[in-house]
Amino acid sequence: MNILIDADGCPVVDLTLQIAKQFSVLFIILCDACASLLLANGVPMKQVQEWLGYGNASA
Repeated sequence: MNILIDADGCPVVDLTLQIAKQFSVLFIILCDACASLLLANGVPMKQVQEWLGYGNASA
């Protein structure tokens, strides 16, 4: 975690980094859920890979 110092010398937690990490995890969860739903509804694996930008099926 990054710590910033304000004008008074008090430490300030860098919330931007924390928020970015949370959104990154949320994005991964949503992509995985989307892929699962597409596959469950008969969309071919190759098509799901292309749509979600995965290089291979193990991603």
